[in-house]
Amino acid sequence: FGIQASPGDITKGPTITRYELYPAKGVRVDRITSLERDIARATRAERINILAPIPGKDTVGIEIANAKKVKVTLRELFESDAWVNSKARLPLALGKDVYGNVIIADLASMPHGLVAGTTGSGKSVCINAIIASLLFRFTPEELRFIMIDPKVVEMQHYNTLPHLVTPVVTEPKKVLLALRWVIDEMEMRYRIFAKCGVRNIAGFNSRPKPKSQAELDAEAEAEALTEEEDDGPLEVSANEAAPPHPDAPDMDVEEAVNEPMPKIKVPRDADELIIPEHMPYIVVIIDELADLMQTAPADVESAIARITQMARAAGIHMIVATPTPRADVVNAIIKPHVPSRIALTVAVKLYSLDIP
Repeated sequence: FGIQASPGDITKGPTITRYELYPAKGVRVDRITSLERDIARATRAERINILAPIPGKDTVGIEIANAKKVKVTLRELFESDAWVNSKARLPLALGKDVYGNVIIADLASMPHGLVAGTTGSGKSVCINAIIASLLFRFTPEELRFIMIDPKVVEMQHYNTLPHLVTPVVTEPKKVLLALRWVIDEMEMRYRIFAKCGVRNIAGFNSRPKPKSQAELDAEAEAEALTEEEDDGPLEVSANEAAPPHPDAPDMDVEEAVNEPMPKIKVPRDADELIIPEHMPYIVVIIDELADLMQTAPADVESAIARITQMARAAGIHMIVATPTPRADVVNAIIKPHVPSRIALTVAVKLYSLDIP
């Protein structure tokens, strides 16, 4: 095409091969990016992508889809050093990048995710990989799930999991009840954090373990015995004793002095907080958000927005999947609070621009 360039590195990944070029001095990068369709025709490639320039390098990358794609299995990801040595609090095995390196994400730092892709693009496979990653690492005491599946058939095989707070929600009328339970749980957790003087779930679970009631009673008895040994029995002469109250029952002076003080019962609130020893993470997974937004848009939108705004510190995270990330599905209220997004094949190019 009349553009001077020298070849660079070639990196072959599972589905894409990246060819790097060093443009000659004075050659503008825009001239190479304008040749995307011409290069695709010349190479007879299924699809290509031009990175001009590659982030962190002074080269231009041309990514061409491989004719034979290599499958990436979860077992391969779980056996990798990146997964074994990962320091993520909620690790997710998402796959491999262009260079063949394993991608391990941390749901705790996301803190919420949006998966978008048309039917057949691998959206459900991605959701299942995320669920399997969490099941592989955490017990039901450490992590709980709430799964919402309007399609009914996608997540039914998870109904036997002990991690589920409630069976997989399939009826649109019960979706709002599940989301309201999450909001109530989030608010209760924040009240517990305020009472314990911690800021988030990590600080709550790593706090010093409180003493049990049996240990507190044993310490109180030991202190009482120590005081009796140090001070000796209390002796009061009859002359120093206070005159009895006219309504008091007949009793000797020594019995009146040594009579234990009655315990004063302080009334407590009926909804007194019960502070648990350990608090599990909660992951809410919503499949087919577009269908929910058609049934009850106002209630579902406000519930999702409230959870995504405030639930991070409480250890509650949300993953939403939708085939069409339009503005009426993922609106301006939800989108700013879901910063982590996975874009698969979408129907319109504009949708992929909304999911960087």
